[in-house]
Amino acid sequence: MCLRPQTVGEGCTVVDPRLEQTVRQCGRDIDQLLGYLNQAPRRYIDDAVQVPTDWGYAGSLGYIRKQMFETASQIAGREIDSIEDLLDGPADQTAPINIPTKRPAGYPADHFREDLQAFQSKIDRRILDGYAYLAGRDYAMAGAMFDDVSDMQQASELLQQGEFERAATAIRNWDTVVRDQVPQRLYEALYRS
Repeated sequence: MCLRPQTVGEGCTVVDPRLEQTVRQCGRDIDQLLGYLNQAPRRYIDDAVQVPTDWGYAGSLGYIRKQMFETASQIAGREIDSIEDLLDGPADQTAPINIPTKRPAGYPADHFREDLQAFQSKIDRRILDGYAYLAGRDYAMAGAMFDDVSDMQQASELLQQGEFERAATAIRNWDTVVRDQVPQRLYEALYRS
């Protein structure tokens, strides 16, 4: 019984109907998995919106992103870099620095802006360190980095809102290694006032 021609002019090949059934089932399973993978990270995003100071969600999403790139690379048979090039690239994550009108005594606005920008650079560096630990599968250190980021970002926001006493109290409670991320001039200005 000839089910499908091999090529034009050649004989016929008997095709096992289970092959097509298996291929179609795999296709349905892949579609369902892709749908699930499209929705699962959304839960993290929705939760993160509710707790905007918790960098743990960013760490989890970064890990998911990394795993998805690796999977896409294996499926497509392409390098991860070439798959990343297909994306639009990361959005600009640099938040503008707000300078409150009220500042600690003797702390010029231009110095305050410079110090806040330097502090933001330290926060950004900590984020990159967290992702590096994630890539190395050191989840404890990645979690510690993202916890530090959460604390540092909260202090930065307090400073930009002119809440210097609250920022100083928060910074005072940090571990020394995190406290050392605050630019010296900013640190001294906080504790002079």
